[in-house]
Amino acid sequence: MNEDEKVRSLYPDILERGGLVSVVRAMLEARPVPSTINGFGTGQNYAHVQLGDKSSQIFLCLDERCFSFDFWQSGHERASGTSSNLEDVGAAIEYWLTEEGGVEALVRAFPFVRQREAGR
Repeated sequence: MNEDEKVRSLYPDILERGGLVSVVRAMLEARPVPSTINGFGTGQNYAHVQLGDKSSQIFLCLDERCFSFDFWQSGHERASGTSSNLEDVGAAIEYWLTEEGGVEALVRAFPFVRQREAGR
């Protein structure tokens, strides 16, 4: 199965709503998080969210239905995670972008997020 077939098989609901970037945009605008949301190409498989010096990327996994995502600050990856629940991903990204507690607080609040090891 090629990438497009896998995406159609695992994420028909995401595709029906216009792709990952459209779903993430709607989810974060409903909260509301005053961020910039972009995707490469069609935005079907990838979304990038930024607010100030913090950002996150979200990817569709292709071996199973899950979302892979990471957390960046000032050009440095600080943490990453995976979840099968996109609402949980949205909540973690909202927290990262809007709260001042830093990566340690993010990891405590969302057990599916792992802090990046220093020096990696």
